Amino acid sequence: MLQSLPRRRHRRRVYRLAQDSGATRFFEQSGLDRVAVDELLALLAEFGYDLDAVDFLDRPFRPKRARGGPRFSNGSFPVFCSSLDPETTLAEVKHWAPRTLGAAGRRVTASYWQFHCTFDGLEVDLRPQIALWPNRIHDSDYTFCNRIGAAAVRDGLDGLVTWSARRDGGVNLPVFRRRSLSDPGVIHIVRVTYDPDTDAVSTTSG
Repeated sequence: MLQSLPRRRHRRRVYRLAQDSGATRFFEQSGLDRVAVDELLALLAEFGYDLDAVDFLDRPFRPKRARGGPRFSNGSFPVFCSSLDPETTLAEVKHWAPRTLGAAGRRVTASYWQFHCTFDGLEVDLRPQIALWPNRIHDSDYTFCNRIGAAAVRDGLDGLVTWSARRDGGVNLPVFRRRSLSDPGVIHIVRVTYDPDTDAVSTTSG
């Protein structure tokens, strides 16, 4: 599937949003609800809380009992979903907010850390193929993309460059090998709010 496409080694900065699982888990085990946890995380950010940013790179590659959902993996192998600009990472998270935050049945705000890191690896650019492979950005059916991701892993690729389905002109870079990521750095905290009454998603950064 990918053998005929040009591949090259590239070094570039990528972006991602992630939650601090360690602090979140600690606060939740203390009996705090989601709203209180996010308020405390925001306070930690304001006071210069020192995050383990390397954990943000490691976490997607750790074994999980159940994977699934990402566009370029059927769950049998890990993928680190990233973007080439901060705005696209935000668009991706906003798209999923009704599903990830809607279970509470009330207005909920979740805090994420926006961070960057360096990707240095062998990649294939799928953007020129969009006319031939329109399902590459299908809104909900990831079957075709799962096949591409599996082919990338078999071919030993580190990542794929592809148009975002959630932001016009945005570019994503799904990464399949942890060794191709380094130098994580935190930018700021992003709060994503979902209101089930209006089905609206809003964001604030700080």
